[in-house]
Amino acid sequence: GGPATSANLNGPTGVAVDAAGNLYIADSGNHRIRKVTPAGTISTFAGNGTAGFAGDGGPATNANLNGPNGVAVDAAGNLYIADSGNHRIRKVTPAGTISTFAGNGTAGFAGDGGPATDARLNSANAVATDSAGNLYIADSDNYRVRKVDPAGRISTFAGNGIEGFAGDGGPATDARLTFMGGLAVDAAGNLYLSDTDNFRVRKVNSAGTISTFAGNGIEGVSGDGGPATAANVWAPFGLAVDSSGNLYIADRNGGNVRTVNTAGTISRFAGTSLGFGFSGDGGPALNATFAGVDGVAIDTDGNLYVTDRLNQRIRRVSG
Repeated sequence: GGPATSANLNGPTGVAVDAAGNLYIADSGNHRIRKVTPAGTISTFAGNGTAGFAGDGGPATNANLNGPNGVAVDAAGNLYIADSGNHRIRKVTPAGTISTFAGNGTAGFAGDGGPATDARLNSANAVATDSAGNLYIADSDNYRVRKVDPAGRISTFAGNGIEGFAGDGGPATDARLTFMGGLAVDAAGNLYLSDTDNFRVRKVNSAGTISTFAGNGIEGVSGDGGPATAANVWAPFGLAVDSSGNLYIADRNGGNVRTVNTAGTISRFAGTSLGFGFSGDGGPALNATFAGVDGVAIDTDGNLYVTDRLNQRIRRVSG
């Protein structure tokens, strides 16, 4: 109930912003989801602070979560939580009631074609929604992206379950992926996924074809000002798309945020890329230092929120 800048966080990861400008933070080490209002007041939105699984059907603040990571908000204001340690996706309604949306709590891979709540997930790490009401899940240790349709049916959207890199130019379901740190969907229905251990961001278009959108497969920080596919990216993690179609990439190990415009050109948007640290508040974002950039989210005014994980802070770059 106090100022967000006075709050303690513990390993924050994913962030999301709703239509009203409220910011949701996966406060992973505290096993909570925190909410920051536009006025800057912070509160607990979900989780009682004890790792575990309990509370479905009741108030989200009474529920147990287990190392939540990604968060996403749909058009109706429902919040989806990648409850990673529970191998589930939890849903919190605008009224504050929590339920399980996907996953039966047993780590593994099963259930495609059936109800999402009967399916097995394995360390689901990130979530994203589209305008049609579909939810996408980075089922990271299954090396797949799963999709839950508005009827609650789950399917595989990308990845064949074999870790690696292959498949560009073909069906996304035949592709090989690695651990995925983030997902985002643009207005045209294209899905972007952080293929983190391949040092790439992949794109799945509305026809289901996968391609490399950013990164040449070599870790590092280089290539700004040129084609995104020729650039080095270093552990891409959280992703966000703005209203103009620009993609923002949290470069976890690079200590920066990169952006790819609609022409496919990559540039550095925030962070010096000169090592981890904490500095730069009040100045240009390009001069700031970060320590473990995990999540990114953008609001309707174009403000970018960045999870500065090892600094236990959320930073904002004004639009």
